[in-house]
Amino acid sequence: MKREITGINNFREILNYRTFKQKMLSASENNVSPNKLNTEIRETIGDAVVDVYPWEFSYIAANQLNWKPRKTLELGASTSQWASEKASENYLLEEDSPQFVLFHLENDGFGGKFGSFDNRHILNDEPLLIYNLLNNYTLSKETDRILLFQRDTVCHFENMYLDELQNHTFGEWIDIPYKADEITRLKVFSDNTFLGKLNKTLYKETVYYIDYQFEDGMILTYRYNPSTAVDGLWCNPFIRYPNTDVKESKVVKVRLRNANSFCVKASLKTQIQHITLKPDLRDSTGVDNALFHKLITPSKEVIIDMLQQSDNEFSKSTGFSSIVEKGGYSYTYKIDLDSLFNAVEADNLIVEANVSFMNYYSDAGLVISADGTKDDFWAATYFPNSISKYLWHYSYVNKVITRDNHASGMLKVYVFNFGSSPVYIDDFRLSISQLIPPI
Repeated sequence: MKREITGINNFREILNYRTFKQKMLSASENNVSPNKLNTEIRETIGDAVVDVYPWEFSYIAANQLNWKPRKTLELGASTSQWASEKASENYLLEEDSPQFVLFHLENDGFGGKFGSFDNRHILNDEPLLIYNLLNNYTLSKETDRILLFQRDTVCHFENMYLDELQNHTFGEWIDIPYKADEITRLKVFSDNTFLGKLNKTLYKETVYYIDYQFEDGMILTYRYNPSTAVDGLWCNPFIRYPNTDVKESKVVKVRLRNANSFCVKASLKTQIQHITLKPDLRDSTGVDNALFHKLITPSKEVIIDMLQQSDNEFSKSTGFSSIVEKGGYSYTYKIDLDSLFNAVEADNLIVEANVSFMNYYSDAGLVISADGTKDDFWAATYFPNSISKYLWHYSYVNKVITRDNHASGMLKVYVFNFGSSPVYIDDFRLSISQLIPPI
């Protein structure tokens, strides 16, 4: 509710204290009302001690929860290893630890639900805290907005072991192993140059990126914090949709990058971290089911797979790239939906688009749209602004289409530049698949 700082009307309201107080209470209740829990979850929590993670504490006021604050002032995104360790101490198997943790979900910029500040993945923000949460708490209930974890009586992890340290450089792809019955994380050790240390002290740390390459070829880019990456960046099983029971694509490679090579030493060290479950929790369904109730393995049959590479300057992979001028559109994939659904038996299809892009403070987005259907849509993933020239990133967007709603009309996939300067794109891929069940 917007309030004026000055003015006779505002002064009169304050003089009438009871009316003013009631109006403010009513405004507060209205503001937090979207975060009211459903009856089942609220009754499950009851009067038990609860914490909210990572930062949306309006859930406390909206539901009159018995809240026990964490030990740190930083909310959900520790900027140091020390702060992350202190925060992790809140989720031990101890009587004074909260009985429940209400884990709210945030968009990750690609349509997933495990996002965090500044286009980071939430499982990478505080690796020590995430370890204790998943080790000592069990996922009890979930909705499209929250996960409810309940403190267990015994821990879940049996062992944590490390592979040997490996030498790498920024920009190099690193192979990531996968085992169904364990969590795999990548510990990352990097150093600033003298200029980087000075910049960090006087201004701020440079920006770091991790590119995830999945078994189906998709690449997603998230930012990460080097101070907490030493405790492990999450790799497998990769989770973007924690509130669904569908298993997700495996990570096969990662690549680490930074925005300023003058501030960060080119060489770095990595170490694969393996976390195994106790024997009574292991079964053929995998660790993703044990921790996040992901039991269903989708069958994915690719129907259309098209790649558009470029023939202009500033190449990422082929020596060339396409320019999308300000206010303009890229090459557009156009699919006649009537012909598409006539050619397949599936009633549900997933449309996925991937593109590499380079933008320097220009606004643009990767778009999937449908016109002339029963349920027209316009779905977009907006490009984060690059803070450095010649720094390539990746974008991804998906949309499930159905025979009932999209059996006719036109499907379009393109990049729209609504900023004030050009955007460069390359490796523009469209994939349409039958996915059972769709995420």
